[in-house]
Amino acid sequence: MKLLPLVRKLILKHTDFSTKAPELIILGWCDNEVASEHISRYIFASKFAHGVVLDVASGTCYGSSILNRNNAVKATISVDISEGVLQYGQMVYSLIVYALMLSIYPSESNASTL
Repeated sequence: MKLLPLVRKLILKHTDFSTKAPELIILGWCDNEVASEHISRYIFASKFAHGVVLDVASGTCYGSSILNRNNAVKATISVDISEGVLQYGQMVYSLIVYALMLSIYPSESNASTL
């Protein structure tokens, strides 16, 4: 899939229709203040990262890309539940990405409380 159609698909799929705000960060397509706040957190975290870094709930992988620029980081693995956002991250940032599908089942002991 080409990048622009993928971006449109992701924005449509990940928009809160009550607020009309996207629920993911696609740099250049989201509010600059929100993006700046998120990027600042990853820059701070990158100062402490080393070895193999696991970025869980990585979204569009912009943060994984920041972490991966640290010379002490050997590899960054991006994991998210949405294959679409990981596909975007792989296309834009050339990262190794994994889609993680979770199913949560109640244990027998608390199944009746649900």
